[in-house]
Amino acid sequence: MTGKLVWTDYDAEDGSVLYTGRLARATLIDLCEVKQTLEGDKWCTDRLTGSSQMDVSLEVYGDERGAYVTAQPHKESPVTKSVVGDCDPAMTTEILDAYPDDDVMSGIAFETVPSGPLQAGVWESGKFTLKVIQ
Repeated sequence: MTGKLVWTDYDAEDGSVLYTGRLARATLIDLCEVKQTLEGDKWCTDRLTGSSQMDVSLEVYGDERGAYVTAQPHKESPVTKSVVGDCDPAMTTEILDAYPDDDVMSGIAFETVPSGPLQAGVWESGKFTLKVIQ
């Protein structure tokens, strides 16, 4: 996701800072699945390509616990999505129906983000990167 978040709240009691905004989500992911064939189970792949607008909140904790991102699709924004591959049509439909409300972009913890207002920097959390440019 890319875009701009703005500082919307500061909790003086615990020192946490909340940033919110609408970010653009671009997705390109290959999914490996198993499909049933007459010869038995076979590997298959589907590629999901999509884009959407996401309502995002980023809370930076005040007690050195890092930061936490949550994101939900912005319901009034257009969504583009397609799946191509050789998996079962039911699997393709399931993938299409889930995007972008698939919770992939929600609940991401960045444990090494320092407390307080965000400063320029880069933090990793598994396959996700939080990059702050001021």
